[in-house]
Amino acid sequence: MVISLRRKKVEAVPKEEYDYSTNGCAHYAQRIWRPLGFDETDALANFFVENVVEDFRAVERAHKSKRGLRALASFALGGKGGFKDYVKGIVYDQLEVV
Repeated sequence: MVISLRRKKVEAVPKEEYDYSTNGCAHYAQRIWRPLGFDETDALANFFVENVVEDFRAVERAHKSKRGLRALASFALGGKGGFKDYVKGIVYDQLEVV
């Protein structure tokens, strides 16, 4: 698959090479907020956690990913609260909370 971005073509990352644990939504968001200069606070972390947990597509995406097993297990074993704890761990690992 090739994605076209304003006349430039970018190869999509093959599914088997995509690493959900090092390139998930928290990592993507981090690449946005840091250049914008947001303070990395508990409020910012909670904003991301709540929005991921409330978006059921996050679990669906994990289901489609080979690397999403931990996310699915957290949901299967702990329900929404377990999934929230899992997401919170990932988000806080990416933040330098002040």
